[in-house]
Amino acid sequence: MKSLKHFLFVTLTLLFIGCGSSSDGDSSSPPPPPPPPPSSSAPEPASAAKYITGTAATGAAIEEGMVTITGDNGNKFSGHTNNMGFFKIRVSDLTPPFLLKAEGTSSGRNVILYSTIDKPGTANITPVTNMIMAMAMGENPVSYYALNPSGSTPDNNNIISAKELLKEIFTLLELNIDDDFDLIQSEFAADNTNFDRVLDTIEISYSNKIATIKNRLTQETLYAISLETGENVTKPTLEEELENIFIQIKELIDTQASEEELNTLTSSLMDDDFLDNGYSTDETIANWTTDSNYPVKDVIYTGFSLYRNMKIQQIGNAEFS
Repeated sequence: MKSLKHFLFVTLTLLFIGCGSSSDGDSSSPPPPPPPPPSSSAPEPASAAKYITGTAATGAAIEEGMVTITGDNGNKFSGHTNNMGFFKIRVSDLTPPFLLKAEGTSSGRNVILYSTIDKPGTANITPVTNMIMAMAMGENPVSYYALNPSGSTPDNNNIISAKELLKEIFTLLELNIDDDFDLIQSEFAADNTNFDRVLDTIEISYSNKIATIKNRLTQETLYAISLETGENVTKPTLEEELENIFIQIKELIDTQASEEELNTLTSSLMDDDFLDNGYSTDETIANWTTDSNYPVKDVIYTGFSLYRNMKIQQIGNAEFS
């Protein structure tokens, strides 16, 4: 029995020693191998991919046009628009802010337009973005960059102010642009809907540092702005001029001005053969000043021409307006 207990004790001791030897031996196991280097063909993370996308259009798309994007560091990348004017250009190696230039054909006309953006993302190139640039820098960017190909982009604060002012002008002209639509950065398609319909409606031209917005169909001037001062320099229409003249005539009558003063104001506007119910220019003016039955407030003009052939008529007791 004693021998059996001794045997068991020795056996258990050896087992414990064996287990301890296994865990207390060399504990510095070799480090795991490093992960393999990424394959050169692996896709780049989306966060590192930087692009500028947008639409180049004048209403009609600038089809198969060339878009060049220049970074503040002078580096450039170029790409082409598709048949809808859409472009997507990588700008990873460019430093913001970015200058965008589109060259191509739209509705059969050769066009050059500019735009800008201060970070990758959406930036369209349209006559409106070109006008924003013009308002921010004080002159048409097409002319400026033709003479200064390495010129910098306008200050971003000036761009923001120009966008806000132009949006106010479009609201005044009732061009129906959504309040949240950004004139540079909001996406749109050259498909004659929404903002593209506005581009189809207007035409923007430049002369003597004045930008003029016209109705594309009628060529009527809708608004003109000084690029140097930002002031509205829209000239009144002939109808507005004539209305102002009649207001002045009424003021002269109300202050009992002389026939000579009235004649000076109105005669240059009337044709030599002007007649109103058989009365000549001088006789008509005399009636305004002497005939109580023919007050100015009862006289309006009924028509005019480019030759300023004024026609007037009595309208009873209607108030002058």
